[in-house]
Amino acid sequence: MLNSENKKNYFKILFLLYSFYSFPFIFSILRGGSSTSLITTNIFSPRNIAEIFMFFILCFFVFLNLKNLKKILQNPQLKPFIYISFVYLVSSSWSQYKLLTLFRSSEFIILSLTGLLVYSRIYEYFRALNVNNSCTYQIETYLFHLVNINLIHVFLHKFAFNEVVFGYNFLRDNLLSNLVGGCLILHLFNKSVLTNTKYIIFLLFVFLFVSFSLAPLVCFLLSFVFIFLANKDKNIENLFVYFVILISLLYFFFIEIPFIDQLLAKISFREIKDIANLTGRGKIWDLTLYELKNYTFGSGFATDLVLLKPQFILGNIGTVSSSHNIFIESFVAAKWAGLFLVIYAYFLWFSKSKKYFKSKKEINLIKALTFYAFMCGFANSGFGGSYVSHPYMLFWIFLIPIHFQNEKK
Repeated sequence: MLNSENKKNYFKILFLLYSFYSFPFIFSILRGGSSTSLITTNIFSPRNIAEIFMFFILCFFVFLNLKNLKKILQNPQLKPFIYISFVYLVSSSWSQYKLLTLFRSSEFIILSLTGLLVYSRIYEYFRALNVNNSCTYQIETYLFHLVNINLIHVFLHKFAFNEVVFGYNFLRDNLLSNLVGGCLILHLFNKSVLTNTKYIIFLLFVFLFVSFSLAPLVCFLLSFVFIFLANKDKNIENLFVYFVILISLLYFFFIEIPFIDQLLAKISFREIKDIANLTGRGKIWDLTLYELKNYTFGSGFATDLVLLKPQFILGNIGTVSSSHNIFIESFVAAKWAGLFLVIYAYFLWFSKSKKYFKSKKEINLIKALTFYAFMCGFANSGFGGSYVSHPYMLFWIFLIPIHFQNEKK
Protein backbone atom coordinates (compact mmCIF):
# COMPACT_ATOMS: atom_id res chain seq x y z
CA MET A 1 0.00 0.00 0.00
CA LEU A 2 1.07 3.57 -0.70
CA ASN A 3 1.20 5.55 2.53
CA SER A 4 1.21 9.34 2.76
CA GLU A 5 4.93 9.44 3.61
CA ASN A 6 5.93 7.51 0.47
CA LYS A 7 3.70 9.73 -1.64
CA LYS A 8 5.21 12.84 -0.09
CA ASN A 9 8.76 11.59 -0.74
CA TYR A 10 7.88 10.74 -4.33
CA PHE A 11 6.65 14.25 -5.16
CA LYS A 12 9.40 15.90 -3.12
CA ILE A 13 12.19 14.38 -5.20
CA LEU A 14 10.37 15.23 -8.44
CA PHE A 15 10.01 18.82 -7.25
CA LEU A 16 13.77 18.98 -6.55
CA LEU A 17 14.61 17.71 -10.03
CA TYR A 18 12.26 20.20 -11.71
CA SER A 19 13.66 22.98 -9.52
CA PHE A 20 17.28 22.29 -10.41
CA TYR A 21 16.65 22.80 -14.11
CA SER A 22 14.19 25.69 -13.69
CA PHE A 23 15.38 27.87 -10.82
CA PRO A 24 18.62 29.16 -12.46
CA PHE A 25 16.59 30.67 -15.32
CA ILE A 26 13.87 32.00 -13.02
CA PHE A 27 16.59 33.64 -10.92
CA SER A 28 18.13 35.12 -14.09
CA ILE A 29 14.74 36.54 -15.08
CA LEU A 30 14.27 38.12 -11.65
CA ARG A 31 17.82 39.51 -11.54
CA GLY A 32 17.98 40.48 -15.21
CA GLY A 33 21.04 38.35 -15.93
CA SER A 34 22.56 37.66 -19.34
CA SER A 35 23.60 34.41 -21.01
CA THR A 36 27.30 35.34 -20.97
CA SER A 37 29.66 32.51 -20.16
CA LEU A 38 31.85 32.43 -17.05
CA ILE A 39 34.61 31.04 -19.26
CA THR A 40 34.68 34.09 -21.55
CA THR A 41 33.88 36.80 -18.95
CA ASN A 42 35.39 35.37 -15.71
CA ILE A 43 32.26 36.65 -13.92
CA PHE A 44 29.56 34.55 -12.25
CA SER A 45 26.17 35.24 -13.81
CA PRO A 46 22.91 34.96 -11.82
CA ARG A 47 22.36 31.65 -13.60
CA ASN A 48 25.74 30.33 -12.40
CA ILE A 49 25.01 31.40 -8.83
CA ALA A 50 21.55 29.78 -8.83
CA GLU A 51 22.93 26.57 -10.33
CA ILE A 52 25.56 26.33 -7.60
CA PHE A 53 22.89 26.96 -4.97
CA MET A 54 20.66 24.18 -6.35
CA PHE A 55 23.67 21.87 -6.60
CA PHE A 56 24.30 22.11 -2.86
CA ILE A 57 20.62 21.46 -2.15
CA LEU A 58 20.84 18.27 -4.22
CA CYS A 59 24.05 17.33 -2.36
CA PHE A 60 22.18 17.57 0.94
CA PHE A 61 19.30 15.50 -0.45
CA VAL A 62 21.69 12.81 -1.73
CA PHE A 63 23.38 12.73 1.68
CA LEU A 64 20.01 12.08 3.34
CA ASN A 65 19.40 9.17 0.96
CA LEU A 66 22.78 7.46 1.15
CA LYS A 67 21.22 4.29 2.54
CA ASN A 68 18.93 3.89 -0.48
CA LEU A 69 21.73 4.80 -2.87
CA LYS A 70 24.00 2.15 -1.40
CA LYS A 71 21.45 -0.49 -2.42
CA ILE A 72 20.94 1.00 -5.87
CA LEU A 73 24.68 1.23 -6.60
CA GLN A 74 25.06 -2.52 -6.04
CA ASN A 75 23.46 -2.96 -9.46
CA PRO A 76 26.17 -4.43 -11.76
CA GLN A 77 24.90 -2.32 -14.67
CA LEU A 78 26.02 0.79 -12.77
CA LYS A 79 29.69 -0.19 -12.81
CA PRO A 80 30.45 2.06 -15.81
CA PHE A 81 28.90 5.04 -14.02
CA ILE A 82 31.01 4.38 -10.92
CA TYR A 83 34.23 4.01 -12.93
CA ILE A 84 33.57 7.12 -15.04
CA SER A 85 32.66 9.14 -11.94
CA PHE A 86 35.95 8.17 -10.31
CA VAL A 87 38.05 9.00 -13.39
CA TYR A 88 36.29 12.34 -13.93
CA LEU A 89 36.84 13.32 -10.29
CA VAL A 90 40.50 12.32 -10.49
CA SER A 91 40.87 14.33 -13.72
CA SER A 92 40.70 17.48 -11.60
CA SER A 93 44.23 16.60 -10.43
CA TRP A 94 45.66 17.11 -13.93
CA SER A 95 43.27 19.85 -14.99
CA GLN A 96 44.57 23.42 -15.18
CA TYR A 97 41.09 24.50 -14.08
CA LYS A 98 40.80 22.32 -11.01
CA LEU A 99 37.77 24.02 -9.43
CA LEU A 100 35.82 23.91 -12.71
CA THR A 101 36.60 20.23 -13.25
CA LEU A 102 35.89 19.34 -9.63
CA PHE A 103 32.55 21.16 -9.69
CA ARG A 104 31.40 19.75 -13.04
CA SER A 105 32.44 16.18 -12.20
CA SER A 106 30.71 16.48 -8.82
CA GLU A 107 27.64 17.88 -10.55
CA PHE A 108 27.66 14.93 -12.96
CA ILE A 109 27.74 12.52 -10.02
CA ILE A 110 25.13 14.28 -7.86
CA LEU A 111 22.68 14.76 -10.74
CA SER A 112 23.08 11.13 -11.78
CA LEU A 113 22.50 9.92 -8.22
CA THR A 114 19.42 12.16 -7.99
CA GLY A 115 18.16 10.73 -11.28
CA LEU A 116 18.66 7.18 -9.98
CA LEU A 117 16.71 8.04 -6.83
CA VAL A 118 13.90 9.53 -8.92
CA TYR A 119 13.79 6.45 -11.16
CA SER A 120 13.76 4.12 -8.16
CA ARG A 121 11.05 6.13 -6.36
CA ILE A 122 8.85 6.06 -9.47
CA TYR A 123 9.04 2.26 -9.54
CA GLU A 124 8.33 1.98 -5.81
CA TYR A 125 5.41 4.39 -6.17
CA PHE A 126 3.64 2.28 -8.80
CA ARG A 127 4.53 -1.00 -7.12
CA ALA A 128 2.96 0.27 -3.90
CA LEU A 129 -0.20 0.99 -5.87
CA ASN A 130 -0.18 -2.67 -7.05
CA VAL A 131 -0.13 -1.50 -10.67
CA ASN A 132 0.37 -4.14 -13.35
CA ASN A 133 3.29 -3.50 -15.72
CA SER A 134 4.93 -1.32 -13.06
CA CYS A 135 8.24 -1.49 -14.95
CA THR A 136 6.59 -0.04 -18.08
CA TYR A 137 4.90 2.64 -15.98
CA GLN A 138 8.28 3.39 -14.44
CA ILE A 139 10.02 3.97 -17.79
CA GLU A 140 7.18 5.96 -19.35
CA THR A 141 6.68 8.14 -16.26
CA TYR A 142 10.40 8.84 -15.94
CA LEU A 143 10.72 9.87 -19.59
CA PHE A 144 7.50 11.89 -19.35
CA HIS A 145 9.01 13.97 -16.55
CA LEU A 146 12.32 14.34 -18.40
CA VAL A 147 10.50 15.70 -21.46
CA ASN A 148 8.46 18.09 -19.30
CA ILE A 149 11.60 19.29 -17.53
CA ASN A 150 13.35 19.76 -20.86
CA LEU A 151 10.44 21.75 -22.32
CA ILE A 152 10.42 24.02 -19.28
CA HIS A 153 14.21 24.27 -19.50
CA VAL A 154 14.09 25.37 -23.17
CA PHE A 155 11.23 27.82 -22.62
CA LEU A 156 12.79 29.49 -19.58
CA HIS A 157 16.21 29.63 -21.25
CA LYS A 158 14.80 31.50 -24.25
CA PHE A 159 12.60 33.72 -22.09
CA ALA A 160 15.42 34.57 -19.66
CA PHE A 161 17.88 35.53 -22.37
CA ASN A 162 15.50 37.30 -24.77
CA GLU A 163 15.54 34.65 -27.46
CA VAL A 164 12.55 33.74 -29.66
CA VAL A 165 10.12 32.06 -27.28
CA PHE A 166 7.36 31.34 -29.78
CA GLY A 167 7.69 30.85 -33.51
CA TYR A 168 9.06 28.35 -35.99
CA ASN A 169 11.74 26.16 -34.41
CA PHE A 170 11.14 27.67 -30.98
CA LEU A 171 11.91 24.21 -29.58
CA ARG A 172 15.19 24.01 -31.45
CA ASP A 173 17.39 22.19 -28.98
CA ASN A 174 19.55 19.23 -30.04
CA LEU A 175 19.41 17.42 -26.73
CA LEU A 176 15.65 17.90 -26.43
CA SER A 177 15.41 16.32 -29.89
CA ASN A 178 17.47 13.37 -28.65
CA LEU A 179 15.11 12.92 -25.72
CA VAL A 180 11.98 13.20 -27.85
CA GLY A 181 13.38 10.70 -30.36
CA GLY A 182 14.00 8.19 -27.58
CA CYS A 183 10.46 8.64 -26.26
CA LEU A 184 9.09 8.13 -29.77
CA ILE A 185 10.93 4.81 -30.06
CA LEU A 186 9.52 3.72 -26.71
CA HIS A 187 5.91 4.53 -27.60
CA LEU A 188 6.09 3.10 -31.11
CA PHE A 189 7.55 -0.27 -30.17
CA ASN A 190 6.30 -0.82 -26.64
CA LYS A 191 2.74 -1.53 -25.58
CA SER A 192 2.04 1.71 -23.77
CA VAL A 193 0.18 1.75 -20.48
CA LEU A 194 -1.06 5.26 -21.27
CA THR A 195 -4.35 6.14 -22.96
CA ASN A 196 -4.48 8.04 -26.26
CA THR A 197 -1.11 6.61 -27.31
CA LYS A 198 -1.67 7.63 -30.94
CA TYR A 199 -1.93 11.28 -29.93
CA ILE A 200 1.23 11.00 -27.84
CA ILE A 201 3.12 9.50 -30.79
CA PHE A 202 1.83 12.26 -33.05
CA LEU A 203 2.92 14.99 -30.64
CA LEU A 204 6.35 13.43 -30.18
CA PHE A 205 6.83 13.22 -33.94
CA VAL A 206 5.81 16.89 -34.30
CA PHE A 207 8.25 17.88 -31.55
CA LEU A 208 11.02 15.90 -33.26
CA PHE A 209 10.34 17.62 -36.59
CA VAL A 210 9.90 21.12 -35.14
CA SER A 211 13.14 20.86 -33.16
CA PHE A 212 14.88 20.57 -36.54
CA SER A 213 17.77 18.38 -35.42
CA LEU A 214 19.13 15.86 -37.91
CA ALA A 215 21.08 13.52 -35.61
CA PRO A 216 18.14 12.17 -33.56
CA LEU A 217 16.05 11.75 -36.70
CA VAL A 218 18.74 9.61 -38.37
CA CYS A 219 19.40 7.69 -35.15
CA PHE A 220 15.66 7.10 -34.77
CA LEU A 221 15.53 5.56 -38.27
CA LEU A 222 18.57 3.38 -37.50
CA SER A 223 16.91 2.16 -34.30
CA PHE A 224 13.75 1.44 -36.27
CA VAL A 225 15.78 -0.81 -38.61
CA PHE A 226 17.46 -2.48 -35.64
CA ILE A 227 14.13 -3.44 -34.04
CA PHE A 228 12.81 -4.69 -37.39
CA LEU A 229 15.86 -6.95 -37.80
CA ALA A 230 15.77 -8.09 -34.17
CA ASN A 231 12.18 -9.27 -34.56
CA LYS A 232 13.13 -11.45 -37.54
CA ASP A 233 14.87 -14.05 -35.35
CA LYS A 234 17.87 -14.24 -37.67
CA ASN A 235 20.44 -12.74 -35.28
CA ILE A 236 21.61 -10.19 -37.80
CA GLU A 237 20.72 -7.10 -35.76
CA ASN A 238 24.13 -7.11 -34.03
CA LEU A 239 25.90 -7.21 -37.40
CA PHE A 240 23.82 -4.21 -38.41
CA VAL A 241 24.96 -2.33 -35.28
CA TYR A 242 28.64 -3.10 -35.94
CA PHE A 243 28.29 -2.07 -39.60
CA VAL A 244 26.62 1.25 -38.70
CA ILE A 245 29.23 2.07 -36.05
CA LEU A 246 32.07 1.27 -38.49
CA ILE A 247 30.58 3.50 -41.20
CA SER A 248 29.96 6.25 -38.63
CA LEU A 249 33.57 6.17 -37.44
CA LEU A 250 34.83 6.39 -41.03
CA TYR A 251 32.38 9.16 -41.91
CA PHE A 252 32.87 11.35 -38.85
CA PHE A 253 36.62 11.02 -38.36
CA PHE A 254 38.45 9.59 -41.36
CA ILE A 255 37.01 9.88 -44.87
CA GLU A 256 34.39 11.80 -46.82
CA ILE A 257 31.42 9.77 -48.07
CA PRO A 258 29.54 11.95 -50.62
CA PHE A 259 26.60 9.55 -50.82
CA ILE A 260 25.87 10.00 -47.09
CA ASP A 261 26.18 13.79 -47.40
CA GLN A 262 23.68 13.83 -50.27
CA LEU A 263 21.26 11.53 -48.46
CA LEU A 264 21.36 13.54 -45.22
CA ALA A 265 20.95 16.80 -47.14
CA LYS A 266 17.74 15.50 -48.72
CA ILE A 267 16.39 14.20 -45.42
CA SER A 268 17.05 17.46 -43.56
CA PHE A 269 16.39 19.94 -46.41
CA ARG A 270 19.84 21.42 -45.88
CA GLU A 271 22.67 22.28 -48.21
CA ILE A 272 25.33 19.64 -48.75
CA LYS A 273 28.09 21.98 -47.51
CA ASP A 274 26.35 22.24 -44.12
CA ILE A 275 26.17 18.45 -43.91
CA ALA A 276 29.80 18.01 -45.01
CA ASN A 277 31.16 20.22 -42.22
CA LEU A 278 28.65 18.78 -39.71
CA THR A 279 27.10 22.25 -39.23
CA GLY A 280 30.35 23.52 -37.76
CA ARG A 281 31.09 20.53 -35.54
CA GLY A 282 33.99 19.39 -37.71
CA LYS A 283 35.85 22.64 -37.11
CA ILE A 284 35.14 22.50 -33.36
CA TRP A 285 36.48 18.95 -33.18
CA ASP A 286 39.64 19.81 -35.12
CA LEU A 287 40.37 22.83 -32.93
CA THR A 288 39.63 20.90 -29.73
CA LEU A 289 41.98 18.05 -30.65
CA TYR A 290 44.61 20.56 -31.75
CA GLU A 291 44.50 22.32 -28.37
CA LEU A 292 44.56 18.94 -26.58
CA LYS A 293 47.76 17.62 -28.17
CA ASN A 294 50.04 19.00 -25.44
CA TYR A 295 48.11 17.29 -22.61
CA THR A 296 49.34 13.87 -21.46
CA PHE A 297 46.31 12.61 -19.54
CA GLY A 298 43.70 15.00 -20.93
CA SER A 299 42.74 18.47 -19.82
CA GLY A 300 40.14 17.41 -17.25
CA PHE A 301 36.41 16.83 -17.35
CA ALA A 302 34.23 19.58 -18.86
CA THR A 303 37.20 21.65 -20.03
CA ASP A 304 36.40 21.36 -23.75
CA LEU A 305 34.98 24.90 -23.66
CA VAL A 306 38.08 26.22 -21.90
CA LEU A 307 40.32 24.57 -24.48
CA LEU A 308 38.66 26.66 -27.18
CA LYS A 309 39.06 29.99 -25.39
CA PRO A 310 42.38 30.80 -27.21
CA GLN A 311 40.68 30.11 -30.53
CA PHE A 312 37.79 32.37 -29.48
CA ILE A 313 40.22 35.16 -28.59
CA LEU A 314 41.96 34.75 -31.97
CA GLY A 315 38.60 35.05 -33.71
CA ASN A 316 38.69 31.56 -35.24
CA ILE A 317 35.31 30.77 -33.69
CA GLY A 318 32.41 33.05 -32.82
CA THR A 319 31.67 31.51 -29.42
CA VAL A 320 33.06 28.86 -27.08
CA SER A 321 31.15 25.64 -27.47
CA SER A 322 31.11 22.11 -26.13
CA SER A 323 32.37 19.45 -28.52
CA HIS A 324 28.88 18.06 -29.23
CA ASN A 325 30.36 14.56 -29.18
CA ILE A 326 30.52 12.26 -26.14
CA PHE A 327 33.62 10.49 -27.42
CA ILE A 328 35.64 13.68 -27.89
CA GLU A 329 34.31 15.09 -24.60
CA SER A 330 35.42 11.96 -22.73
CA PHE A 331 38.75 12.03 -24.58
CA VAL A 332 39.26 15.64 -23.48
CA ALA A 333 38.58 14.61 -19.88
CA ALA A 334 40.94 11.64 -19.59
CA LYS A 335 42.26 10.73 -23.04
CA TRP A 336 41.98 6.99 -23.82
CA ALA A 337 40.79 6.02 -20.33
CA GLY A 338 37.78 8.33 -20.61
CA LEU A 339 36.98 7.20 -24.16
CA PHE A 340 37.25 3.52 -23.24
CA LEU A 341 34.93 3.84 -20.25
CA VAL A 342 32.21 5.61 -22.25
CA ILE A 343 32.30 2.92 -24.96
CA TYR A 344 32.38 0.22 -22.26
CA ALA A 345 29.24 1.68 -20.66
CA TYR A 346 27.13 1.45 -23.79
CA PHE A 347 28.55 -1.95 -24.69
CA LEU A 348 27.68 -3.34 -21.24
CA TRP A 349 24.11 -1.95 -21.30
CA PHE A 350 23.58 -3.30 -24.80
CA SER A 351 25.08 -6.76 -24.34
CA LYS A 352 23.77 -7.50 -20.82
CA SER A 353 20.18 -6.34 -21.31
CA LYS A 354 19.01 -9.92 -21.94
CA LYS A 355 20.15 -10.83 -18.44
CA TYR A 356 17.94 -8.28 -16.69
CA PHE A 357 14.83 -7.76 -18.82
CA LYS A 358 12.14 -10.40 -19.18
CA SER A 359 10.71 -10.65 -22.67
CA LYS A 360 12.47 -10.53 -26.01
CA LYS A 361 10.44 -7.44 -26.85
CA GLU A 362 11.75 -5.61 -23.76
CA ILE A 363 15.31 -6.72 -24.52
CA ASN A 364 15.12 -5.51 -28.13
CA LEU A 365 13.64 -2.20 -27.01
CA ILE A 366 16.38 -1.56 -24.44
CA LYS A 367 19.02 -2.56 -26.98
CA ALA A 368 17.50 -0.24 -29.57
CA LEU A 369 17.42 2.68 -27.13
CA THR A 370 21.02 2.00 -26.05
CA PHE A 371 22.04 1.94 -29.71
CA TYR A 372 20.06 5.14 -30.26
CA ALA A 373 21.78 6.98 -27.38
CA PHE A 374 25.21 5.75 -28.51
CA MET A 375 24.69 6.94 -32.10
CA CYS A 376 23.32 10.30 -30.94
CA GLY A 377 26.62 10.72 -29.11
CA PHE A 378 28.46 11.19 -32.41
CA ALA A 379 26.80 14.58 -32.95
CA ASN A 380 25.60 15.62 -29.48
CA SER A 381 26.55 15.34 -25.84
CA GLY A 382 25.13 12.60 -23.62
CA PHE A 383 26.19 10.19 -20.89
CA GLY A 384 29.90 10.71 -20.31
CA GLY A 385 29.77 14.12 -22.02
CA SER A 386 30.54 17.50 -20.53
CA TYR A 387 27.14 19.22 -20.83
CA VAL A 388 26.08 17.94 -17.42
CA SER A 389 23.43 20.55 -16.55
CA HIS A 390 21.00 19.54 -19.32
CA PRO A 391 18.02 17.22 -18.61
CA TYR A 392 18.97 14.85 -21.46
CA MET A 393 22.06 13.87 -19.48
CA LEU A 394 19.75 11.74 -17.30
CA PHE A 395 18.31 9.82 -20.26
CA TRP A 396 20.66 6.85 -19.75
CA ILE A 397 19.26 6.03 -16.33
CA PHE A 398 16.20 4.16 -17.54
CA LEU A 399 18.54 1.65 -19.24
CA ILE A 400 19.48 0.49 -15.73
CA PRO A 401 17.24 -2.40 -14.55
CA ILE A 402 16.36 -1.14 -11.09
CA HIS A 403 13.15 -3.20 -11.22
CA PHE A 404 15.31 -6.36 -11.42
CA GLN A 405 16.91 -5.58 -8.08
CA ASN A 406 13.53 -4.95 -6.47
CA GLU A 407 12.09 -8.18 -7.82
CA LYS A 408 15.05 -10.18 -6.48
CA LYS A 409 14.41 -9.04 -2.91
